Amino acid sequence: MLTYQRVTGAALLGLAAAVLLVPGLARADVGVTNLRMGRDYSADPSTSRFAPGINSVWARFDYLEASNHQIGLTVMVHGGLVGYGTALPLAGSGSESVEITGDAVLRSVSAEAADSAKAARSNADKAATQTYGTVEYLIQVEAGLNRVDSALIVVHGIESSQIDEEILAAMEVASDKTRTLLDRAANASDDQRRKELAAAMERPLGDLVSASEQLSTAAGEAHDVPLSVSGDVWQYVVRISVDGTPALTTEFDIAGSTIYAPYISK
Repeated sequence: MLTYQRVTGAALLGLAAAVLLVPGLARADVGVTNLRMGRDYSADPSTSRFAPGINSVWARFDYLEASNHQIGLTVMVHGGLVGYGTALPLAGSGSESVEITGDAVLRSVSAEAADSAKAARSNADKAATQTYGTVEYLIQVEAGLNRVDSALIVVHGIESSQIDEEILAAMEVASDKTRTLLDRAANASDDQRRKELAAAMERPLGDLVSASEQLSTAAGEAHDVPLSVSGDVWQYVVRISVDGTPALTTEFDIAGSTIYAPYISK
């Protein structure tokens, strides 16, 4: 038989207090709001467009109950490459500003170009030597080249005498030669011919790896590098994540011919 007991308001308050005292049973949710961009730490006034030649911009946002949460900031550039990323050891509530520098973006995309070139070379070797999966490996070669090309677009937008144009030209030539072989492989009538074409990619992809490593090394030594001009081709996307889940996003560009109003998504 079910029985009922009347619970008074005082009893409810006591129960709530007891629950709050038990670790892990109740906890205020973390909140991140008001993500904005600016030319200095305060990001006031906020803007979504910056002049060319600027070496850094600032992202600022407000947070609530950040203790015991992992809050990160990531900047995406052309082709979805990560131009900058950092984890923020925040606690309690307040506001935080993060500087995004041209040096950091150059280092990040140059490292991505080197890693993607190596992955493309590895997949081309597998396409040439493995019994199965030739087409799938060649698709991964193309994916690696796409990431290299995206990195090149970003680096070309950086107006700095510290960037060796000969290295970039060598990367472009090697990428074009590999794509020519990929196009021929896509039209090949049999798997054996595709394997032969994949084997022929060894030399241009080796050149691509070598040049991209030179770029990555030079990027590590560069300093006071301007942020890449984005314009109408692509925008910088700034994302705040909480415990690995995207929470806020906004955009900015460097000297685009069109002004893009920032948007906030949650």
